[in-house]
Amino acid sequence: MAETTEQTATARLPMWAQVVSIVGVPTAVLAYVLFSQNPKLDGISSQVTKQSQDLELQKDNARALYGVMQRICLNTSKTDDDRKACVTITAGPR
Repeated sequence: MAETTEQTATARLPMWAQVVSIVGVPTAVLAYVLFSQNPKLDGISSQVTKQSQDLELQKDNARALYGVMQRICLNTSKTDDDRKACVTITAGPR
C-alpha cells in the first residue's frame, strides 16, 4: 500500500519534479547549467576553432615568407660560405 501512495504522490508532481526526484538535485542542476550554457559554449568553440585555423594560416605564411627570404639570400650570395649561411637554420620558424 505504501508503494501506491508514493506512486500517486509522484504522479501528481510536474514532469520536471519527477525527473529531479529520480536523478537528484545536483544532477538536475548540472544538467540545467550545461543545457542552458550550450549556445555560449558553441560560440566559444567556434571562436577557438577559427583562431586555431588562423594560427595555422599564419604559420604557413611565415614558412612561405622564410622560403622566399632564403631564395633571395641564396641568389644574392657571392660565396659558398654565404650560401651555406642562407640555408643554415638558426632561429627560423618551426
